[in-house]
Amino acid sequence: MKNFLGMEELEKFDAVGQALVAEFLGTMLLVVIGCGACVLNPGTLTIALAFGFIIASAVQMVGHVSGAHINPAVTLGLLVCGRIGLIMALLYIPFQCAGAVAGAALLQYMVPSTMSADIGAVSIQQGLTEGQAFAIEAVITAILLLVVCSVTDPNRGNLANSAPLAIGLAIACSHIFAVPLTGSGMNPARSLGPAAMVGNWNNHWVYWIAPLVGAAAAGALYRLIFKAKKDEDSSYDL
Repeated sequence: MKNFLGMEELEKFDAVGQALVAEFLGTMLLVVIGCGACVLNPGTLTIALAFGFIIASAVQMVGHVSGAHINPAVTLGLLVCGRIGLIMALLYIPFQCAGAVAGAALLQYMVPSTMSADIGAVSIQQGLTEGQAFAIEAVITAILLLVVCSVTDPNRGNLANSAPLAIGLAIACSHIFAVPLTGSGMNPARSLGPAAMVGNWNNHWVYWIAPLVGAAAAGALYRLIFKAKKDEDSSYDL
């Protein structure tokens, strides 16, 4: 129970504070850059690369501080996978959401008023059912979590510094597929920020529940089946 709660993670107050600030800042920058690409150059490939690059950059920037979850779904998936304690997970998520709202507000301020009506708010493509959108969001988030769990597995010794690139590529390819369909939320905080600024809450539950379900399932799958054996050397630790 103590390991599940993650009491040891709270022993150093300064480290906890730094991690929470890192999650806030990382999620804020994700929304500013990623959603900014949706506003200024709304091509699917451009959006996918913007999100992939900013995620890879954020992992390099704050990965050593907080693990660079910058996504409530990632935090839940890593909780299920046993990589973070419950208490820290519950602290991370509000800071991620606050960072996303702050990022959306900053983006709305920075872009011309004629372009700020959307600021990257996600929506379901006409003709797509809520069930289909749910499946898409759950699957792409599950893919992300499997990659995150794999490249941050402390029992693997063949990773070098591959985590930022691998995670960024997982984000980018998922966006290439899903942007034309659901907007590729795959991050409840990223979906929350623009929605809060523009007041677009249509089908918003899909962009929360589906990523969380997909992430939890992927975290459990990795922990039960794909987890590396303990006798392997480790060169990267989340």
